[in-house]
Amino acid sequence: MFDQMPFSFPLSIVAMILIFIFLVTSADSAAYIVGQMTDKGSLNPPLYKRVTWGVLIAAICLILISAGGESGLSGLQSAAVVSALPFTLIIYGMVYVLLKELRADRKQMLLNLYRQHNETPVGADAFEADEMSDTHAERLRRVPDVKNRRINRGRGTGQIEQD
Repeated sequence: MFDQMPFSFPLSIVAMILIFIFLVTSADSAAYIVGQMTDKGSLNPPLYKRVTWGVLIAAICLILISAGGESGLSGLQSAAVVSALPFTLIIYGMVYVLLKELRADRKQMLLNLYRQHNETPVGADAFEADEMSDTHAERLRRVPDVKNRRINRGRGTGQIEQD
């Protein structure tokens, strides 16, 4: 990759060192997380668990690479895809639950606002306000009196005031 660039040999060495550092830190993080999960969520899992999981993860990777023959990475890639596939269903379920909880949270927030402001719809559109109120007659009872309306103060009598 660096053949056409000046200082191709030192650049190749730097790239290999950076890739090695990336792989080591990723493996360390993976071993730490798996050790944490197997230690009942402890923030500091014991060193022997982290080392054990690190060795097991490295062994699995080496076996998959060596079993692949000339195209050793294809076996590792296939295993990664196959093992990750079931998690897509879990992620879809998590998205569904998140949307459901966000809707419920918004409804609860609007209901709290509704109660705090003397049962006047606040922060909701007309449809949400209609869902939160009790009945149509109850909403009409709470409508404030406005002097310049043409509808009689009797509300619901059907009589219209004459100008």
